[in-house]
Parts: sequence; structure tokens; C-alpha cells
Amino acid sequence: MNGLRTWLGSVGLALWLASSGEAGSIITLFDATAPRLSALTRDGLAFAGVLPGRAGYAGRWRDGTLTSIEDPTGPTIRSVTGISDDGAVVTGDLHINDGLTFGLEYAFRWENGLLVTLQGPGDKYSVTGPGTSVSTDGQIVVGRVGGGGTDRAAFWQGGVRTFLAVPEGTLGSSANGISADGRTIVGTISGPNVTHAVVWRDGVMSILPDLPGGHELPSAINVSADGSVIVGSVDSAAGDSIARWINGDLEVLKQLPPGGSFDLGGTHVSDDGSIVLFTQNLMSEIWREGLGSKPFGLYAEQHFGFSFQDALPDISINVVYINEMTPDGNTFGGFLYDEDSQARSFILYLDPSEFVVPEPSAVTLAGCAAVGLLWARRRSRTPRS
Repeated sequence: MNGLRTWLGSVGLALWLASSGEAGSIITLFDATAPRLSALTRDGLAFAGVLPGRAGYAGRWRDGTLTSIEDPTGPTIRSVTGISDDGAVVTGDLHINDGLTFGLEYAFRWENGLLVTLQGPGDKYSVTGPGTSVSTDGQIVVGRVGGGGTDRAAFWQGGVRTFLAVPEGTLGSSANGISADGRTIVGTISGPNVTHAVVWRDGVMSILPDLPGGHELPSAINVSADGSVIVGSVDSAAGDSIARWINGDLEVLKQLPPGGSFDLGGTHVSDDGSIVLFTQNLMSEIWREGLGSKPFGLYAEQHFGFSFQDALPDISINVVYINEMTPDGNTFGGFLYDEDSQARSFILYLDPSEFVVPEPSAVTLAGCAAVGLLWARRRSRTPRS
């Protein structure tokens, strides 16, 4: 651990700022010593993640400073899944080597240098949810625990683990995401031959609607600040789809082709429910009310005039992966791989004042102009009586 502190102190944390031409959008690119961004604060000013090239270690970047996140028993941090509004609390999962082939996992909560594992009596393991795993004040963490052969949805508050209520006969359950105020938790329950996406509001569980003939692997993953909009996946005979539930009503946003899959950890929704970020087959996409679903790069270029390659001309970009979005739908976090296959974290702000809708309005106007021109030509060629 002292070696990690020395390493952090010696490398420094350089970054570059690049603006995207005429637009007000701006990208902040961090060097390869920064954490690989997997949790972003609601204001987009701090983030946390595992450290590239430092297996088992993680870090938090805030106010221009990189702080190490360490397990006092050794380098065992497996993933980072959440961060509080002020960046003081970070949540994630540890990998404990107990001599077994795969070891065990334990959820953790880290606050200003102190890391605590999240367990309860009889828990064999615990993991945080793949969505927003911590309330904005950092006090409530959601996930699932294993013990007695069953996974059970749970939350931790004040160091105490509490199971979420599920119907009798439930074989397994998971809490995947939590609202900003901590009153709404979303997740999944499973029973004999059936799985449901569910929501707990003030501890009371409700089953969310699925598609006809579905129920194989539906899952509620994330939720808006006030709990009114939920996003996740639903299934049918035709395949999986990304979906949102508004006040309990189901809407399919995009259906995946056969064999496609969603990355649950990259699913987010804006507070008003109008923008949804999701990833499929390692490709980031945006669904926006009135626009439908588009690859993120195309969305940024068409509607904000932003291009990753134009904004970062000195870097050969191989892959761009976006897995975080602020609740206003304007700031995004993720990482890219450069020509040396190094992971470089970034925070991208897309200026809403620059948002344009070139389609379908522009296409419609062009079509109307073409029809008008043809009609005028036809009138000019029609003999008058």
C-alpha cells in the first residue's frame, strides 16, 4: 500500500482540454495514470475507478487530485460501481483470495480513506448493484448477498445489512440501482421458471410489466432521481430489448438482434426520463425522446457537432466506451483506448445550447422543397384552356 502511495505521488496526473470546433462542447482527457472511469458524480466533476496497470487498486479523482482507494488487507479491489455527490464515498466490490479456485467477493464502502466491507451475519459473499449502487449522500448502498444457496436483494445503511422484501417462493433476487434520495430501489426477482423486473418504493415491492411471452431475463437496472422513470432490459421470443418504465408503463426503446447483449453497468437515465444511455456488445448508444436510438459517436456529431477524432487530433483512437451519464443528460464519462492500447479516461460535456435536430425536420423540409419544385414544373408544362 505504501508503494501505491509513492507511485501515485510520483506520476502526477496530467490532462488535456480540447474543444470541439465551433460548439460549446468540451472533452477532458486524462492520462494513463488516472482511474479507468466507472463512477461519475452527478455534477460530473469527480470520478472513480480501478487503476490501469495496477491490478487490485482503485482511485478517486476530485479537484485535480488523485486519491488511492485501498483495501487494508492487500490489492483486492475488483470493480468500482458508485460514488456519492461530493465524491467522498465510493462503492464497489473486492475479490478475496481465500484459497478457493475463484475466491470470494465482498461489497465495500470507502469514505475518505476508510474502506469497510459490507456483510451481514451468515453472508457468504456480497456484491454491489451494476446500476447506480449508492444514494447521492453516500449513506445507502444496494446489491445482493449470497448465503444458504440463495442470492438475496439487500441494502446496507449505517453498517447494517437489510434484506429487501420479496414474495414467498422467490428463489433469488438482486438490487441493481437506487434513486438519488434512496427511497426507490430497482432490481430483479426470480422464481420457478419465471423472472421479473421489480421496484421497491419505501420498501414495498411491485412487479414491473414485461412483454407478452417474456420473463426469461428481464431486469430493472437504473432509476431517475425521483423514482418515476426506470430503465432496464426486457425479453421476448424475438430477443432482448432496452426499455423504460414511466409510472409503471412499459416502453421498448430498442430491440437487439439475435445474440445481442446489454452491458448492465452502462445503463443510465436522465432525471426527466427523456435520455437513456446504454451499451450493447461494447458499443455505447443514446436513446433520446423524439430521436430514437443512435450510436453515441453519431449522436454527438449529428446533434452537437462534436467528433472525438477532431477534438483529439493527436491521438489515434481505437475504441471509445461510455458508461456514465449525469442526470441532466449533458455530461458523459468513460474511457478510450489509444494506439498503444492504453485506457484513457475522459469526461465529455455536450453543450445543450448547441443541440440541433437535423432530422427529421431537415429531411422533411428538403422533401417539401423537392415536391414543391416538381409541382411547379408540372404546372408550368400544363396547357391552359
